[in-house]
Amino acid sequence: DSAPYDTYYHTQETVGKLFQIIENAKNDNKIILADITETKNTNLEILSKMGLITNHSYAVIGTAVLKKPNGNEIQLIKMKNVWGTNEWIGDWSDQSLKWTQEFKKAVGLQTKEEGVFWMSYDDYVQFYTTTHIADIHSDYFYNYLKMKNKAEQNFCKITISKNVSGNR
Repeated sequence: DSAPYDTYYHTQETVGKLFQIIENAKNDNKIILADITETKNTNLEILSKMGLITNHSYAVIGTAVLKKPNGNEIQLIKMKNVWGTNEWIGDWSDQSLKWTQEFKKAVGLQTKEEGVFWMSYDDYVQFYTTTHIADIHSDYFYNYLKMKNKAEQNFCKITISKNVSGNR
């Protein structure tokens, strides 16, 4: 099954507003996923060294904004690799020296290998290529058809049998 969802490509146009969009979605209990789509320009060696996997969904499970002693704020994203392994090892990862005791306490940092990790928002939009936000409601009814057509484009006809309201 699927649900209505929005995809945000990590481009110059979206990066400035995406953190707030993610925070709002978390507050609305929406499902947020991110991935690293592999292209011919993808540097697999760097991604591997950083503990990240391409063409694989990660869940975005939290956000935090920490205030540094100089007054600057750092935006963090909390991620989960559903495999329970392969964690980010860059800045703000479990073993990062950027964590102070105060910051650890503020986010409830746990440093066990369970696939959950923090990273800066800047690293998030640099390494991940897309964010997907699904709008799930318990009263949705979903029906879908898998298309097996090998043509360049698939076409389908959608019939709505009764009046419905919504924003999509």
